Amino acid sequence: MQPTAPPAIASSLLDNLKQQALAKQQSENQKSSQRDEVLQRIHSALGMAYQYLDDLVQQLNILKPPYAKVYSFFGAADFDGMAWQEGRADFRMQETSSDNRLYDQVTLRYRLASQKQFRVTRENPALEKLRKALFDYNIAFTVDEGRNERGHIERATFTFPCEIKAGLMLAGNYETGKLLLRTRHIERFGIMEYQLQPEAINQDSLDQIAQLILGESNRVSQLFERTV
Repeated sequence: MQPTAPPAIASSLLDNLKQQALAKQQSENQKSSQRDEVLQRIHSALGMAYQYLDDLVQQLNILKPPYAKVYSFFGAADFDGMAWQEGRADFRMQETSSDNRLYDQVTLRYRLASQKQFRVTRENPALEKLRKALFDYNIAFTVDEGRNERGHIERATFTFPCEIKAGLMLAGNYETGKLLLRTRHIERFGIMEYQLQPEAINQDSLDQIAQLILGESNRVSQLFERTV
């Protein structure tokens, strides 16, 4: 004798819970799909940027072109007559839940320099401002301090090379789905930040970034939204 199937239970409470569970599962699946799409867009943009910058640096490391622009250093010195010395592009990847490795960040670091040296003398307290600026802007220096009979520093002569250590970082923000472009000591001393959509990384915008690096006329400020 075959066992009879248990009677179906008609419960409005269970039906309501089933509908809520199904809606939640569909929402979570949609969010997961959207996040995967964001990850892929960022990955593609950063991968394209890395390939371009790595190729660019390899050519510049051979050509070592002159750099026409002048960096003014707080009225103490004008960094000019420089040329490309060396550079390196790098990247960082992250593991995803599906065991894929996706681009997370792309960096470029490079150095501009000329043969000349600066010697700048400042008296106290202006000398401390110059010392701090040299530290903050990563400029190697030596200092010859002049002290009074009580041992207090009255003046100091700073010697430092005409050399700029510059670079940029392009990173993905997975919460906003956008990219952050941060430049350091490119065209001038200091940091600039831009926000952009992954789709904004293309052949034209990468050429504009290259022209920015080379000190040439460019449209980076028109292409990307500056935040800092």
